[in-house]
Amino acid sequence: MESNGELTRPVRLVLGGRPYSLTRSSVVARGAATEDRPYSSWLEASTMTDESNIPNIAEILASALRGIDPGLQPMLLAKLERLAAQRYRTWATDQADQSVRDGLLACADREEKIAGRVESLEPNASAIQDKLLSDHPELLDLNRTLFEGLPLKVQFAMQAEGERAGAAAWRAYAAAAANLSVRELLESCSPLEQANADFLQSLL
Repeated sequence: MESNGELTRPVRLVLGGRPYSLTRSSVVARGAATEDRPYSSWLEASTMTDESNIPNIAEILASALRGIDPGLQPMLLAKLERLAAQRYRTWATDQADQSVRDGLLACADREEKIAGRVESLEPNASAIQDKLLSDHPELLDLNRTLFEGLPLKVQFAMQAEGERAGAAAWRAYAAAAANLSVRELLESCSPLEQANADFLQSLL
């Protein structure tokens, strides 16, 4: 329950049949939010773009997640990782520079690795993801249209912000996990997101 923007009760998350609590204090402690922001905006607080004309993918993702059961959010994020992998591969096909192409394909592989790790926590991950996307078709529409018509470097900058937001998200979920193996698995996703952000930043 939230009161005046504050989380007054833990949110119960379930991964692989293991429940754990996500509290505002645990998120703040891991640096995914600031003390003067409400719990609901922890993802937006994780990263902000300096360019006012570039859509802030972190804010957009945070807004989308507000409509999703917190216990299902990690599975949804895993699906979004796979969609991001497809985007990286599309970008790679248009690159003449072999090193850039290889770097983008490596980013795609990291996205798939993150998704696979998180999905391994839930035997019914695929069915859960299909249901979430069926219930929220706007998420697929957003994935298709968010980058549409923008210059490639702007797309890279947006994706880099998204990767940093993803790194913060996995740290926050890990901080809330009581089970050590779950915590370690979720924490292991964060450096992969950051590696993608760093590569994209190198292209700007």
